[in-house]
Formats: sequence, C-alpha cells, structure tokens
Amino acid sequence: YRLLLVVGDHLPSTTPAALEAWVRDGGTLLATAGAGLMDSYQTPLPAMSALLGLTERSYEEKETFLRPLQDLPFVQPHGQLRGADWIMPELAVRERVKTTAEAEILAKFDDGSPAFLRRPLGQGQIFFVASLPGVAWVWGAQQPPRVIDRSATNHVVPTHFDAGAAKLIDTVWQASKITPRIEIAAGGQLDARLL
Repeated sequence: YRLLLVVGDHLPSTTPAALEAWVRDGGTLLATAGAGLMDSYQTPLPAMSALLGLTERSYEEKETFLRPLQDLPFVQPHGQLRGADWIMPELAVRERVKTTAEAEILAKFDDGSPAFLRRPLGQGQIFFVASLPGVAWVWGAQQPPRVIDRSATNHVVPTHFDAGAAKLIDTVWQASKITPRIEIAAGGQLDARLL
C-alpha cells in the first residue's frame, strides 16, 4: 500500500514504530484528529504524536453521536480550517496542537493554530489534520438539514459535498502519487467498482 489513513484514537503500542518504518520506505500517511492518542490500555501514546510531528496535543470531543442522516446535519461548526485556496468546517471534535520545526503547516484554524500539516520522513511523508475531513465532507452535502420523517423529501441523493474537505483530501491523494484507475469528470461523485 502507498497510502494509509489512521483515524482511531486507540492503537496498539507497537503501531507507531511500524508506521514509521513504512513511511520511511515511501508510504504516505494521513492521520485525523485524535489518531493514536492512546494505546490499547488507555495509556497515552507519545510515540504516535512524535511520529505525526506534534509536540503537544489537546483533544476535546464536542459531539459524540453522529448518525449521518439524523444527527450530523444539525451539528454546528466550531470554527474553520483555512488552506491556501479552501475553507473547511471544524466539526464534532476540537484538537489543538503544537508542531515540531520540520512540520510544514498547510492550513490553520481561525485562531491561528495549526490545523493541517505535512511532515517529510525518509522516502515518504505524513499528513495530519486536527479535524475530521470525512465528517466535514458529508456534512456539507446535508446542508441545509432536513427533519427526518417518512416523506418522499428524505429520499434525496446528496450532491454538495464540502469542497474544502475535498481539497484537503485531494492534497494527500496527489502527494501519494497514486494514479486513479477510473477518471471522473470534475465535480462528479461516483462510487465505482473495478472487478
């Protein structure tokens, strides 16, 4: 594999060393808010923070129940992430970090703290986003929120996914140098299977 996404807050204590070796060998890693905060026994995992290029982490869950159709549309952003040419809402969690000198900050929160960073390591690279881009991407497609009932108005295909989250994810995708086997027209959304 050339690209790995890490989203879990609890990881085995041996994971950071294995990930470091994999990245040094040319892998691209994307970790989201809270990734690898603790090991399997609820003990802090500082090796994961160091791997991500972080010297300090402050993590807070604002919303913990996010059913995609019933709860997520009504969640209010806590702020925004701002990249060079994109803006993404900060939803559900709030993580504030301090970075090592080698980390390149690609986006910041409204308060100026680092939100999205890249750390080169050996032949590979690590990206860390102190938010949840997948949640933001889906949230954007459900705005304005609809009250769920059994009417025909609830059976719609989401189309307006968050453009900022898409750009963030695309940054990582392009950096991993993976060539897609299926091309989709600009702005198109397609779930494709290649057998």
